[in-house]
Amino acid sequence: MEESRRRFAGEYPDCSGRTPGQTVQGDAASLHRLAVILLDNAIKYAGTGGAVTLRLAAAGSQAVLTVHNTGTPIPPDRLPHIFERF
Repeated sequence: MEESRRRFAGEYPDCSGRTPGQTVQGDAASLHRLAVILLDNAIKYAGTGGAVTLRLAAAGSQAVLTVHNTGTPIPPDRLPHIFERF
């Protein structure tokens, strides 16, 4: 989160995150890359003065990473395609 916050410093002042005591097992470099991509996109599309929130929670034996911004929502008809390469 700090990396993304620095990258967009001054444009999006309200960045917050909560990951109390949560750990995730996996390839650290891949997980870092995923988090940076998600945060960068959330910050980019939050708009100037927007807010971005990151949460990591446990759901049984799985980790759930949630990135939320205050920007315009993705249209429902586009949701099935958000992970397709373009």
